[in-house]
Amino acid sequence: MVGDLKNGRTVHSLVRLLSLYSVTLNFVAPPGLAMPESVKLEAEKAGIQVFETPSLASVIAKTDVLYVTRVQQERFTDVAEYERVKNAYVVNNELLAGAKEHCIVMHPLPRNAELDPGVDVSLYFLSFILTLRSWQKLTLSLFSFFSPNNSSTNVVLHISGKVCICPY
Repeated sequence: MVGDLKNGRTVHSLVRLLSLYSVTLNFVAPPGLAMPESVKLEAEKAGIQVFETPSLASVIAKTDVLYVTRVQQERFTDVAEYERVKNAYVVNNELLAGAKEHCIVMHPLPRNAELDPGVDVSLYFLSFILTLRSWQKLTLSLFSFFSPNNSSTNVVLHISGKVCICPY
């Protein structure tokens, strides 16, 4: 996970979901925007390996899914501080050339300069463009599907009032 990990609600929820599985979480954030200690502790209590680094280049080669978030200008009271960190990480095809062949790039949107538009046409990019209401429905569906007690072989996604049944 890379970007504003302090203020991003999606990354906090994603850490909780991924804590149900055997994964390693790499957190890459500019100074002052690191993942909150409470979220990291929750993952570590679940037995998840957590690695923090300021260098995206140091973890890209071992990353299966790169979840990119924007630095949220609305969270800053000091414009100069925002300007200092807003482009701390830019994911582009040059960076992704060092990634695993099957690496997937995800972004919760909206995006700024942290995700180069050239990545959109690459094999790496997977984007979920959802309204807040649809995101909530998708999140609930995924939590239900990935629950350790779920024996279903289908996942039902409710997106913009439509139902999609995806065999797993």
